[in-house]
Amino acid sequence: MKKIILIVLLVLLMPLVSSAKTVYVMKLEGEIGVASQQVIDKAVEKANTDGVALIIEMDTPGGRGDAMMEIIKTIESSEIPIIVFVSPKGAIAASAGTYIAMASNLIAMAPGTSIGACEPILGYDPTTGQIMEAPEKTINFYSSYMRSLAESHDRNPDDAEKFVTENLSLTPKSAFERGLIELQADNLYDLIEKADGMKLKGMEGKLDLKDVNIEILEASFKDKFIITITNPNIAYFLMTIGILGLIFGFTTPGWHVPETIGAVCLALGIIAQGYIGFNLGGFILIGLGLLFFVIELLTPTFGLFTIAGIASFFFGSMFLFSAAKDVEWVISREFFTQFRYLVLIITVCVALFFIFGLSKAIKLRRTKPTTGKDEMLGIIGTADTDIDPEGQILVRGERWNVYSDEKIKKGEKVEVIYVDGLTLKVKKHERR
Repeated sequence: MKKIILIVLLVLLMPLVSSAKTVYVMKLEGEIGVASQQVIDKAVEKANTDGVALIIEMDTPGGRGDAMMEIIKTIESSEIPIIVFVSPKGAIAASAGTYIAMASNLIAMAPGTSIGACEPILGYDPTTGQIMEAPEKTINFYSSYMRSLAESHDRNPDDAEKFVTENLSLTPKSAFERGLIELQADNLYDLIEKADGMKLKGMEGKLDLKDVNIEILEASFKDKFIITITNPNIAYFLMTIGILGLIFGFTTPGWHVPETIGAVCLALGIIAQGYIGFNLGGFILIGLGLLFFVIELLTPTFGLFTIAGIASFFFGSMFLFSAAKDVEWVISREFFTQFRYLVLIITVCVALFFIFGLSKAIKLRRTKPTTGKDEMLGIIGTADTDIDPEGQILVRGERWNVYSDEKIKKGEKVEVIYVDGLTLKVKKHERR
């Protein structure tokens, strides 16, 4: 009888279980690149199988223009609503992030966040120290693209265009008042509650988020790892450490650890550069700078090659992500400012490494080792007994039998001048 009742209950509850609605949530953090594009593609595909909406929690300074456009194509091809939520407090949806938000069916922002600052830039000009502004035709293209996204999603196209032409950046309240976002929410649950029943942008219908289940889509370990190393700052750091490790290992053989770590870091850096896109000229200049440093190590003085190495390494680093072939960066100015500081710090560290660290290691490697009798000559010890003419001294924690041509009192410092088997000849140590 109990089994029959249980079966009946299961049959009655099955429609309720099958009708449960699921909202998927994923995070988009850091610089936007090919790796983050692939993660979003997977999330949209998963959400479209059995979800009623996908929420993208966004905190990004922007990223690659081509990856941004591929993400927008994925969002616009989705059969379910895509919601962009700029969150948590302090998060930004800058540059490429703003374009992606404009392509979504609903934009929400948490308190203390911002959206905008989409002026396209090409990177840093190392010769002037100024940001390389994009040419007018590039600005016109991106401003038109932003306007088109705003118009197709029934948002304010004039102010949306100012994100690009005037580098406009807005708070949640200002963006809402200008008709650029639809909702202000404190957190994810507040967003779902307020968004229920709202009319969609760029898609027919309204949001049905009542009594939904929330499922967080976590990126795989592989995706997280690739996203981490493809951060331009981390990729640059890995590449630099890799090259230095190889040089240190090959110039001071015997350890095998530096060259092993260097090879791994360099391989990861090169893989990351493939995802990011880089300027080949910058890469060559970095290599040339390191070559100058190595040549300097083989010369008796520091001078021309050190200066040439520092200059080549610095300019190459600054050119590395500037106007890379076939890659446009739609990213905030702050990213390039931070990268410039990183380059300055690493350039100084690399110069010090070659000038002091590696040069000392090479000199030590070239020093002829002393063993046996020669090792004891010149060592300073302390008389453990009176020496007249024989006695004992303490050297390196060991007690030795000694003799001397002069009287030496206990406690006085002595210097080893001759080794006679297991007996040492010493004299008083004269302080200079």
